[in-house]
Amino acid sequence: MPWPSFFKKMGDVMKKKLRLILTVALAAVLVVSLAAIVRTQLQYRENAASYEDAARVARFEPPEPAAEQSAQPEPSDGPDTGEAAGDPLREALEGIDLAALQAVNPDVVGWIYIPDTPLSYPLLYGTDNFYYLTHTWNRAYNSGGSVFIDYRCSPGLDAFHTVIYGHRMNNDSMFGALRHYRDQDFWREHPTIYVVDGSGVHLYDIFSAWEAGVTSIVYEMGLGTPQRRQEFLDTCLSKNCLDTGITPDTEDRFLTLSTCTASGGRATRWVVHGVLTQTYDIPEAEPSP
Repeated sequence: MPWPSFFKKMGDVMKKKLRLILTVALAAVLVVSLAAIVRTQLQYRENAASYEDAARVARFEPPEPAAEQSAQPEPSDGPDTGEAAGDPLREALEGIDLAALQAVNPDVVGWIYIPDTPLSYPLLYGTDNFYYLTHTWNRAYNSGGSVFIDYRCSPGLDAFHTVIYGHRMNNDSMFGALRHYRDQDFWREHPTIYVVDGSGVHLYDIFSAWEAGVTSIVYEMGLGTPQRRQEFLDTCLSKNCLDTGITPDTEDRFLTLSTCTASGGRATRWVVHGVLTQTYDIPEAEPSP
């Protein structure tokens, strides 16, 4: 065989092998990608099923959105002692059975809820900030994790500032819905965070949302001096992407909901701040006859 023909034939063979290798490689990438998508979807479904089960155990059935909006009580200067009973949302929140959840997992310390959003979950308190990143409220492994209080905070929400974490899920579950607080209209329609714990039902008015560095004062525990508390408030207000018209002071109590940013980087987090405006007691259950 003449050398030119030989080299042409060898070139054709190499091209075919290269095409085959590329085809196999692309097929392998496709299979791995599909497997990852399927695995993620299964984790989402398992996570959703776990929290549907939590709502059943807690006997929490939120009212319809229209009722929720009408049920939000007016803020007051002090704790409400129960005179405004009869609101559908209030009755639903008061009826949450924390004891039943705690019988499954004693780390459950409450329930957190933002009306007309997917954010409705048991609130966990562990011994570190890692376990509940990958475990649900009933301690099952799941990448969706739980909503949990920073272990360095008091679980009783009685400190000046409490930080709560949750994953930013793409389907708006867990803390995924918090991304929408970049939108002024979304804040107007969802202005309040409700937290139920053993001491009552707590209402927090959302007053700020922004992208915070992980070394920000937001994640500093204690803030025991008036100067540091004022610096915390000044930071939250100066960085705020919302126009809420709410200006808290250092005598208030605060809640920060923290999740990942859109880029998913390690240096920053998306935070939503609420100020406590009202707490009302949960009526004691009447004894069984």
